[in-house]
Amino acid sequence: MKIKKVVLPMLLMAMTTIGLASCGGGGVTQAEPSTIQIRAYKGGYGTDWLHEAAEKFQKAHPEVSFDFVEESSLVGESAIQEIAQPNNNHIDLYFLSGLDVDMLIQKSYSALKTRDKVLLEPLNDIFEGKAIDVDGKEEEETIESRFSKGYKEASMYNGSYPQWHDNMYTLPWANATTGLFVNPVVLEKYNIDIPLTSNELKNAIEKIAAEGKSEGIFPYSWAGGNASGYWSYLFETWFAQYSGQQNFIDFVNTDPGDGDILGNGWKVYEDRGILEGLKAMFDILDLKYSSNGSSSKTHMEAQTEFVTGNSAFMADGDWIVSEMKRDYFEQAQNIQMIGVPILSSIGEEIGITDSQLHTLVEMIDDHKSNAEIKAVLPMLDDAKIDRVYNARSVYNSIGPSHGLLIPSYANAKDAAKLFVRFLYSNDGCRIYRNNTYSNLPLKYTIEEGDTNTPFQQSLDKIASYANPQMVTSSSPFNNVRQVAQLYNFNYSAWVHPVTYKAILTDKASASPKFSAEFIYQNEGTYIKNNWSKYMSYITWL
Repeated sequence: MKIKKVVLPMLLMAMTTIGLASCGGGGVTQAEPSTIQIRAYKGGYGTDWLHEAAEKFQKAHPEVSFDFVEESSLVGESAIQEIAQPNNNHIDLYFLSGLDVDMLIQKSYSALKTRDKVLLEPLNDIFEGKAIDVDGKEEEETIESRFSKGYKEASMYNGSYPQWHDNMYTLPWANATTGLFVNPVVLEKYNIDIPLTSNELKNAIEKIAAEGKSEGIFPYSWAGGNASGYWSYLFETWFAQYSGQQNFIDFVNTDPGDGDILGNGWKVYEDRGILEGLKAMFDILDLKYSSNGSSSKTHMEAQTEFVTGNSAFMADGDWIVSEMKRDYFEQAQNIQMIGVPILSSIGEEIGITDSQLHTLVEMIDDHKSNAEIKAVLPMLDDAKIDRVYNARSVYNSIGPSHGLLIPSYANAKDAAKLFVRFLYSNDGCRIYRNNTYSNLPLKYTIEEGDTNTPFQQSLDKIASYANPQMVTSSSPFNNVRQVAQLYNFNYSAWVHPVTYKAILTDKASASPKFSAEFIYQNEGTYIKNNWSKYMSYITWL
């Protein structure tokens, strides 16, 4: 469906693209009229935010108009085909979910007949530059200085073609924070506090399972029909909690630490954090903890069950309220995202009880100093406190897979870049928040009049630590894994979206075969034995 939302009449694509020139006071002016043609993935966040941003942008730049094409299905693969045909493609700016940048660079020579450029426009200048506000004036801070930690690394190309390394061919249009969500109404009903440790989460699940069954209330909802992979958001966070952000990044990059990916990359599968994360998952995954039919429910069915108070927990993403707002906004705005409970095994490692770990996490959440913490927990030294603080600072995101990009040959390339700078401004962040009830991955100040629901406040808290550490396995630049097809295994592995459904159904069988140790050991052995085959696809290492 093609949607046109313009203030001025639509302008022909044959018109000259705009030139950008700074004027006095940090403003920006356009030399020629232009139409920005946009293809946008609608998805859970919708596109109301994008339309409002376009309308606000036009007030300061009336010579720019917009032509929207929206799609509700994932558009990564179809976009590749479209972008690779520059003579037939008139889209200037894409908002996608899922994209193979390496494939587009591979197709660049045959499409452009030159080795001097590729099909995608580098966006480093946007990232390193300054945003422009609703009045067209430059902000004081650079966009880079406001971006959440981790997104720069996740956006840098480092794939099969070294000559194009360190270019940012996409930038994120969603934070897409993922993890654990709670329905406070259900917790209050059963007199349960927000769990701060994995043992407390397990205890809460068991309590609700015992007391809620007669009322049709279950510990958690999940969508085995189309979103069983949401469980991975918990696992990946636990993995990163135990092993640290850098070790998780090294795993994603198959970096064994000695630089020899071809020879030793398989060693990243020996990380103890994988096993500890799997153990925590096995503690809570059981069909008896969810309603009948969960293994075939869609994510919308499971979310409806959750927000209407028929379950207490759900692994999901920050798009949940935007998806549920049409029919269940009043209930949905009161659910909360919580920090994924700290692995109780970390408390055991540093020699404290689960109760003491709870106290430590509570004080970290209250931003207490190490000195204040040691006054209450004298058995702890700075290293042990920092161990838990770093674990608590970890959060998961699939934001890097929600990328915007501009074809290098786009007619309205300069106008599109200017519009992206507006999206990343404080005004742009505000428009996004007020429409999606979530956030872009940039810092900005909430002002009077901004939507600030309990749900949004819970999202803000996730990123309120002094050093929030984003981890992700969904970056489009995980090229070793992508090119080597390391996401495709011949048996259940924790990175596969159906693994958690398989675990749940296996545990309910008469003779379960899976365990945390089984998956950890078998996956590691399989990868080691087949590493040379996987690496045979890699040509640039």
